[in-house]
Amino acid sequence: RHAQAPTPPIPAPGAILTEAERRERDRTSILAALETSRGRVSGPQGAAALLGVPATTLASRMKSLGIAPRSGTRLAPERAGG
Repeated sequence: RHAQAPTPPIPAPGAILTEAERRERDRTSILAALETSRGRVSGPQGAAALLGVPATTLASRMKSLGIAPRSGTRLAPERAGG
C-alpha cells in the first residue's frame, strides 16, 4: 500500500484575502510601524526591522501603496506609464 499525501488544511474563515484586502492590511501594518518608529524606515529601530523585512522591500511596498517615506502620509498613486 502507498501512503496518501496528507490533505492540506482548510483555511479558517476570513483567512483568505482578496488583493484589495491584502493591500489594505499591508498599508495598515506599514503605517503603524512608521508611527511606532517615528517615520524611520531603516535601521535597528526602523519600521522595516519592526516588520521583519529588508528596508528595500519596505520602501518598495511603500511606493506601491503610495505611502510617503518620512511622514507616513498617503501619496496619490502613480499612473502607469507616466
